[in-house]
Amino acid sequence: MKDRKSKSSYFPNETVVSFMADMLRFGKNMDELDTKISMAGGLKKASMADLERYDELKTEKRNLDRRKVDVLNKHIFPSMANLTIFLEYMAESYRKGGGGYINKIFEEDLEALFFAKSTVDKSKQGTSIFRRFINAICTFDINTSHIETKDTKTRPIGNFRLILCDIMQESINERLVGTGQFIFDGLFINETLGPDMGRARAWTRMLAREAYMDLKFDKERRRALF
Repeated sequence: MKDRKSKSSYFPNETVVSFMADMLRFGKNMDELDTKISMAGGLKKASMADLERYDELKTEKRNLDRRKVDVLNKHIFPSMANLTIFLEYMAESYRKGGGGYINKIFEEDLEALFFAKSTVDKSKQGTSIFRRFINAICTFDINTSHIETKDTKTRPIGNFRLILCDIMQESINERLVGTGQFIFDGLFINETLGPDMGRARAWTRMLAREAYMDLKFDKERRRALF
């Protein structure tokens, strides 16, 4: 533990890790029990042991729901606010002159933040933190992303992660085309780089079309005050 908490290392909050591990375990147990009860013909035909287990899991869910609010309010949302502001200040230092002074101060720290690889989890040692972050953002179960309709067998449900992919692609387009102006001539930009990047953006926008239409969330639930 002493090595783990040295000044040159960092790790996720133990409250968050414990909560997410418990959520993963609960979901697995609940799915298994739901399948078992369904095969028995429903709650009315389930065994007494399964009914007792069902009540135990309902109690556990209420506890997890309370922990969820605490984890989100104290850890997850503030972490997003802190990281966003941190990076925006560095971007602003470029826009307002001064040669990107803040960036120069934090350049090596940013490299460590994004490109470091786990030294304790063998399954993740070859993957950068940034890649793990992006992969986790974009992952969802495509098999559950359809609903039945009257006119057709299924209609794709717009998973919001596809919107995130579209946003990332838009930023990539802007940065690469903007950077390309200092590397390539205008002809290449106009006839190759620009159109190619535009096609990539068209695909992400098309794939995210249902997601944009289906996106609904309570904007007042957790207001971003930054």
